[in-house]
Amino acid sequence: LHLNEQIAATTADEMFITFVHGKIVQNREKGTILLDYSNAGHNPPLILRQGQLIDLDKGGICLGMFPGMAYESAVLELLPGDWLIMYTDGLTEALNPQEEEYGEDRLRELLVSVKPETARELVDILLKDVAVFENGEAHSDDLTTLVIHYKGKY
Repeated sequence: LHLNEQIAATTADEMFITFVHGKIVQNREKGTILLDYSNAGHNPPLILRQGQLIDLDKGGICLGMFPGMAYESAVLELLPGDWLIMYTDGLTEALNPQEEEYGEDRLRELLVSVKPETARELVDILLKDVAVFENGEAHSDDLTTLVIHYKGKY
């Protein structure tokens, strides 16, 4: 809430920021890893768990739009084998020569169909698929991804 107030007070009315805050916490007593997060208008990060996608959509609207806005947070236990995938809209809004967007559906279909060994490999698969889709078109925005693979050891 404090960050929203600061941004609303210091930026022009038409300016806003999408933002995801996450913190990975070890619970040594229970032997678990928790992800505590809040999403302020950003593309929802995803957890890929055993071929299923979980949207991390708890939060609120973009920062700076409305002073006093309340933001939700959520805590999710990470399980061995989970993949945390974060990306900017430049990935899903990438255009091909026909000016079609790469899109959320294509991203989701790709994620549930691949079996990478490492986080680096999944990033490479994502970026290669976007490049094939773009078929030589220049990026209109950044293509930023962050992938974490929790292997069950901490």
